[in-house]
Amino acid sequence: MDKRISVNQFVEFGNAKSEKAKMRIVRQQIIPNPFLIPWYQRAKSSIRKSLRNGGDLSPIYEGIEILMNKVPANKRQLDDKKASISALEKFAAMELPNFISEDKFEVVKLDRKSIEIKGLDISLSPELVFRLKKPNGDSIVGAMNIHICKSKPFSLQTAELASSVLYEFLKSVVGPDERVDPRYCFTIDVFGDRIVPVPTNLKDYNETIDGLCEEIIRYWDAA
Repeated sequence: MDKRISVNQFVEFGNAKSEKAKMRIVRQQIIPNPFLIPWYQRAKSSIRKSLRNGGDLSPIYEGIEILMNKVPANKRQLDDKKASISALEKFAAMELPNFISEDKFEVVKLDRKSIEIKGLDISLSPELVFRLKKPNGDSIVGAMNIHICKSKPFSLQTAELASSVLYEFLKSVVGPDERVDPRYCFTIDVFGDRIVPVPTNLKDYNETIDGLCEEIIRYWDAA
């Protein structure tokens, strides 16, 4: 069985304080809950469309209107509706990096959605991967990954860890002639009110990533 974990669960493991919490995260990957229903789907799709259209907020307001008119069938749907509206309102108030609205970029579609590090597959599905032409003619590739979780916003260090994984992932999937710029790889944590690029001390974070991968493998084999 492949050892695979999502980037959100990976950084949550890194933030876990107890062995019990770490084992719970790993066991959730080994035996996924078949009844688990994803949250924030409308919010995520609206944000993805906004980013791919240069930060245009029309998809955000359209998403809010759709959610406002939606009649929940149960409490879970009601909670998701309220949280999703809140997420879209928070995103609308965020100040995105200038290049999103000022520079023309090409949306890049990727064939792969994971990176293998130390025998562990970390899955990612960035909301936006883009190719940006610089005034000097250089072409760079960057990406934005969205984290939406009202109950578990990222800390600054956790968001930097997520951005570091995103950067390493992007380097592994783009062509050999492409240049990935760490300054253009971001984690957008909506409820944390953060837009966090790759940290300058990337080497330290890469050592942390390697260590976490090895630790998760040990927990996986012990589960």
